[in-house]
Amino acid sequence: FKKFNDTHGHDVGDQVLRLVASKLSKVTGGGRAYRYGGEEFALVFAGQTLEECMPHLESVRDAIAVYNIQLRNQDRPNDDQQGRQRRSGAK
Repeated sequence: FKKFNDTHGHDVGDQVLRLVASKLSKVTGGGRAYRYGGEEFALVFAGQTLEECMPHLESVRDAIAVYNIQLRNQDRPNDDQQGRQRRSGAK
């Protein structure tokens, strides 16, 4: 993740972490998501075996893996008004 932050910046890295956390929080099968480090997460399935957890772990892993992240252009306007002006061609 350090390489990602070095390439795209910490603000974008924080957005990606929020995205991953959001996907993890939707884990099914009674699992609970926890963040316990900078970019470290854990999914806990209390009282369940690995075999019981695996379909749910694979499902959330796949949801993250196939998610199409669209990085925004660096010269993107800072606020909605600037964006509207740019889109309309107004100066």
